[in-house]
Amino acid sequence: MLVTNEELFNKMVTVESLLNKLLDTNVANSIEEVSLTKAAKLLHIGTEKLKDLVKHGRIKALKYKDKQNKTNYRFRISDIKAFQQNHEHEVINIDNLNVEPAEDIANRIFGRRVSL
Repeated sequence: MLVTNEELFNKMVTVESLLNKLLDTNVANSIEEVSLTKAAKLLHIGTEKLKDLVKHGRIKALKYKDKQNKTNYRFRISDIKAFQQNHEHEVINIDNLNVEPAEDIANRIFGRRVSL
């Protein structure tokens, strides 16, 4: 039996799409958890910002106290993925911002003309 390149390619695309569906299903049903620091890295935000999101109920987390009575957080991978899909971060285009020139800021602060 002779198989053409096109047939091989079609099979490969089919297998790849089935694999992606399987991986998405595994993440959605995953009970794997990560720490506060790891979750913040996955979301590309700071740990304090992530704590605020938990406090305001925007992302689910397991909160618990350790032996030293310190609050710790655990995040399910599936909850992180859901948050990423539902909350796109606003991208700011800095080219369109009206930014005050450095010389004007220096003049305003120091009250005199400062050359930068």
